[in-house]
Amino acid sequence: MTYIDAECIQIPVWEGNENFLYLDSDDPPNATTGQGHLVANLHNSQQLPWYMPDGTPATSDQIADDWQRVKAMPGDRDAQFYKSLTGLHLLQFDIDALTCTSVQALDEPLHVLYPAFDSFPQCAQVGIADMAYGLGIGEPATAKRPATGLHSYRAFNAAANSTPPNFLRMAQECHRDRNHPAFSKRNSWTVAQFIQASKEAV
Repeated sequence: MTYIDAECIQIPVWEGNENFLYLDSDDPPNATTGQGHLVANLHNSQQLPWYMPDGTPATSDQIADDWQRVKAMPGDRDAQFYKSLTGLHLLQFDIDALTCTSVQALDEPLHVLYPAFDSFPQCAQVGIADMAYGLGIGEPATAKRPATGLHSYRAFNAAANSTPPNFLRMAQECHRDRNHPAFSKRNSWTVAQFIQASKEAV
């Protein structure tokens, strides 16, 4: 099993598995579906294989109607709040494929950000991939804007790119949104991946 396979299995543990469009807990909230898959705009939603309740493929207009219905609702609610008997849905096969495609797309930029990535224990690779899935790879800082996504984790990245990698420091620096209770278990799990990596790397 590769780290990509392992992360595809892990993601629904944290992100859930919803076959409809809902809003996440960010401020402002993002349209989301499947296993935490960001649907950035209507165009992106119209690229997904949505189905009507009777099983027929949804048209672009029907996708737009469902998009507008959900986007008009308040954010930061339980996912089921956004479900509608007349709403659209994805098939489980398509949800799983969407997740794995998203994780696979992280592989190349992760190798750029961490040149020694292939030498890391798999538990560390999975921990990093999980951070990237939730945070995004992001962009490095410039004179006009701060770093975003995983690029903003400067101490974590420095530890990962040290020789040898400092997995214990990575465990200290990997936390996401410390003040949000939804991340408590996920942060603890991520810390455990890097602590385990420090043991395997000895």
